[in-house]
Amino acid sequence: MSATWAFELGHLGEEIQSKLAAQLGGGAPRAIRFAPGPVPAPGASEEASPPPPRPTEEDDRAAAAIAAAVGDDELRELIRRAAAASLAGRRDDRSV
Repeated sequence: MSATWAFELGHLGEEIQSKLAAQLGGGAPRAIRFAPGPVPAPGASEEASPPPPRPTEEDDRAAAAIAAAVGDDELRELIRRAAAASLAGRRDDRSV
């Protein structure tokens, strides 16, 4: 996708999101972002991409510390998982 298309679609983001919400209800994404970059070839599956890096025990401990202050159990767990995945991805990015 070119930067021009990303810009144009970004301006249509609210309209696209509202139409998705009308079609998908609660299953619609909460936010949409368009970014320039390569577009997969037709028929390309996501299975071709490598699996995301797995968080280490150290990542899990650090993520738990980040989320510890959140009072809601479900939200705290979601934040912990997201933080652990982010920490694992950051570590993986440095090894390349």
